[in-house]
Amino acid sequence: MNGRTSVSAAFWVMVALHTIGSVDMPGKGERKMPAPRSYISIIALFSVLQLAADAGAERAASVAAWVTVLVGMIKGPFGNLLTGLINNIAPPAPGVQPLPPIPLDTSGRTTA
Repeated sequence: MNGRTSVSAAFWVMVALHTIGSVDMPGKGERKMPAPRSYISIIALFSVLQLAADAGAERAASVAAWVTVLVGMIKGPFGNLLTGLINNIAPPAPGVQPLPPIPLDTSGRTTA
């Protein structure tokens, strides 16, 4: 897989993870998809990475894209779903605290 294809694949994985983590779940009010503006930072970052890949830095852009996906998987809206899944699959032993949910970032800064 060349760098440009890798950056494109990472983009779609990031969009999918963000969507899965942001969709309202049943039983928590009206179900709706996330707002389109929540994808702006993802689109901007991966556009820059795609330009870097086109400029010849394919390997660096590819690594940066996949690192972004890994960070987004933990820190993004998908992280709490993943933590809840881990706690449900392998509940902690008696006397051990379950994995705490990742607190929401209320600083006003956007993360990708």
